[in-house]
Amino acid sequence: MRDAVREVETLMQHSRVIRLMDPNMGASNSGADRDLTWQREFDLVGLHFDLANDSSVGRARLNDFLKPDPHFMRPRFRIDISCKDAIFQMKRYVWKDRKQADSGDMLQVPLDKHDDYPALFKYLMNYLPTSENTALSVVRRNRR
Repeated sequence: MRDAVREVETLMQHSRVIRLMDPNMGASNSGADRDLTWQREFDLVGLHFDLANDSSVGRARLNDFLKPDPHFMRPRFRIDISCKDAIFQMKRYVWKDRKQADSGDMLQVPLDKHDDYPALFKYLMNYLPTSENTALSVVRRNRR
């Protein structure tokens, strides 16, 4: 597993800063041994993962990153065209149709279907990525 992950990272020229794991899965038992979690199992083969923050703050940040940048008029969060599954799920990510009994406000609870990649993006946004660690900087010239 470790070699396969490193081969993909090398092939894709990824500069890994952090590896995140779903906190619900990472802390659960990986098999018959009740003392061994998925996170620990990966650690034993040299793949360190941090448990992701499951806070809803990441969803709000992702919404902000999906709004067009005022200078370039395109979203700051973009998915490469080769990531077909991620695009498929983002297009189909929907909310449960439930209202709070007393206020009539919509509850912010997504459906479990097509939520894998959106959850991963939420985890990423909880770490507040910046242009210094996610993209090339933009150099502008003076147009006088």
